[in-house]
Amino acid sequence: MFGLQMTMTVPVSPTVLIKKMNKANEQAVRRSGPLVRGFMRRQIKFRKFKKSLPGQAPFAHSKGFGLKTIVYKYHPSAVRMTIGPIIRSNDVPGTLERGGPIRIRTRKGKIVQSYVQPRPFAEPAITQFKTKYPDLWRNSIS
Repeated sequence: MFGLQMTMTVPVSPTVLIKKMNKANEQAVRRSGPLVRGFMRRQIKFRKFKKSLPGQAPFAHSKGFGLKTIVYKYHPSAVRMTIGPIIRSNDVPGTLERGGPIRIRTRKGKIVQSYVQPRPFAEPAITQFKTKYPDLWRNSIS
């Protein structure tokens, strides 16, 4: 029987390994932003004159405005991604997600307080993203 035994050592310094891990983490976080934004945008369907039921994702009543306000921003100092709708003066997207009271200006200019039932769109997008989450780091350090 012929056998060959070989030992090989590869010198890896901890600083090189840490740099590679940080770079791989940054790339994975950067790739997560467009993924989650796409999941969020696909949650919101377009319906012209219908309201969504409580517990379902909200409907967009115009083709561009609602979906285009879902953006992502990468924060390089913290290696963190912020994803979600642009918040204006009142937190309409947050109120849609969690439900709660909201003040609405009517066509006549009168301000009316109303209660909005929760219509989540971010939480289902995040749970959908969690299935793809490990794939972002797979084979990232070589």
